[in-house]
Amino acid sequence: MAKEKLEDLSTEQLKKRKKTVSVFIGLFIGIIVLTIVVVVISIIIDKGRFDNIPSLVPGFILIFFLLYMLVARKNIDEELARRNDK
Repeated sequence: MAKEKLEDLSTEQLKKRKKTVSVFIGLFIGIIVLTIVVVVISIIIDKGRFDNIPSLVPGFILIFFLLYMLVARKNIDEELARRNDK
């Protein structure tokens, strides 16, 4: 299956895709913050034991997905701006 280019999509499809990407960005940020908070609270409750540090791994993995989504939203914004300039 070939990847669609942003130029081939309609403006409505781009707006829908931007909304979806924005929802994923918010979701990823929430999960990352929640993971960090849970680990910090766990360290505080366990009086300095760092047994839960491996539970930060999903948060770190999601950082890469978050960066990918931010780049995708930037590209969508640029394409929408280009279409408005015409």
